[in-house]
Amino acid sequence: MAPLQRAAMSATLLLLAAALMNAGGVTGQGTSGAPPTSQATVQIDQQKTDYRTSVLKDGTVRIEMNSTPSTGYMWVIKSMGSGLEKKSSDFIPPSTQMPGAGGKQVFVLDAKSVGTQVVDLAYRRSWEKEDAYQAKVEIDVTAP
Repeated sequence: MAPLQRAAMSATLLLLAAALMNAGGVTGQGTSGAPPTSQATVQIDQQKTDYRTSVLKDGTVRIEMNSTPSTGYMWVIKSMGSGLEKKSSDFIPPSTQMPGAGGKQVFVLDAKSVGTQVVDLAYRRSWEKEDAYQAKVEIDVTAP
């Protein structure tokens, strides 16, 4: 096999592996059937609207979303299950200094009660009535 063909095949396999790992948009339990852990991460990619993960009671869920606050858009939690508590909300700036480059917005939630907890999120400008994007995260909180 020629070096150029080998490089093209390697790049294709890497892209395929990345797509398969990111297809669920969830690490932690997600839909893989693995047992719940004390930490889970959900990555909102704006390709779908419904996400699901599992975590043990007293564990944490980290919700990550791309965000560009310089455009006025920010993620907000519209509603959250009573068994969850918001521990923190942060913005991680981009590694590049290019004007208008987006970063990541991160919500960290503590799972306080067993049961299915729902988080409704919206990507919006505070002065506009309509949301640009909405997402729902269902978190199955189980006893340790």
